[in-house]
Amino acid sequence: MLIPLFNCTVQAGFPSPADDYLDKAIDLNEHLEVHKSSVFMVRVEGDTFVTHGILDGAMLIVDKAEPPRQSCLIVCILDGEFHVGRYFTKNGSVELELGVDQPRLVTPTCDFEIWGVVKHAINKLL
Repeated sequence: MLIPLFNCTVQAGFPSPADDYLDKAIDLNEHLEVHKSSVFMVRVEGDTFVTHGILDGAMLIVDKAEPPRQSCLIVCILDGEFHVGRYFTKNGSVELELGVDQPRLVTPTCDFEIWGVVKHAINKLL
């Protein structure tokens, strides 16, 4: 999908004069820098990750090909439920921060599968 990109910035404070022309069209696939064949989107329910810029109702762009790294956000299944959480490894074990509670240790008895790494969040502002 190509979306027009203006060759100017928008000030988030005092107004600034803007250019009156388009620079180029931007391809979101290229701009988001994800593996096109391994990307999916999922909608967030809840406000647990507002401090990370993810609002209730946000659409997450998730890359299944991206390996998880320390403190990244992932989408996973944990004990039969979908979650978004922060991924940590500690002493060879996986811990998930699923919200305001203490991090949850993923034990061998847990049903756990990483579906992908969250690359972007698209929030609707009202």
